[in-house]
Amino acid sequence: MPILKPNTVLWIEDTYAYVEPLVDHLEFNETLIKAYGKPLKLVHCPIDREISDSLASSTIDQLVGQVEEDPSFLNVVTAQMGRKYLERYLPGAIICDSNFPLNGTKVIRWLQNHGLSEYPLIGLSADTIEQLQKTRPDAARFFITTNARYLDKGGKDVISNLVAALTFSRYYVERVYSNPA
Repeated sequence: MPILKPNTVLWIEDTYAYVEPLVDHLEFNETLIKAYGKPLKLVHCPIDREISDSLASSTIDQLVGQVEEDPSFLNVVTAQMGRKYLERYLPGAIICDSNFPLNGTKVIRWLQNHGLSEYPLIGLSADTIEQLQKTRPDAARFFITTNARYLDKGGKDVISNLVAALTFSRYYVERVYSNPA
């Protein structure tokens, strides 16, 4: 089982210009501060292509060193970096673009293959759940039948829904995964 990092939100999103403004709205949210202990800072990994396994590992080590135990949004651009992080650490929440196959589908498959099928993954996509059902029915089924949450980037109340999903995930992950049987 990976090392639990309940104060980290792993955010797999290839468009940093989308992450930064959302973090500006979330960083000082009182509900998130209560759940995570203090404001979440943003740490960004700019690697945007496949790299060697050893370089990916050392990059994750550097990012984890920057984050330490502080509440943080750790933004990675590629699924490779997301999976490399997940090989060693289990964050309090994971946000990914659910319809992009290199992120959403691979993260879901990784969770399922590692006994984490009930992990409360947060899907944040430009597509609606109805569109996801047409393009990625397996991913849609995961969001509909598990603890996962699916949010439409352009949907109404995306910030408040994201706060609720992040808070639920943080408490769920700590409760369920802090004392593995």
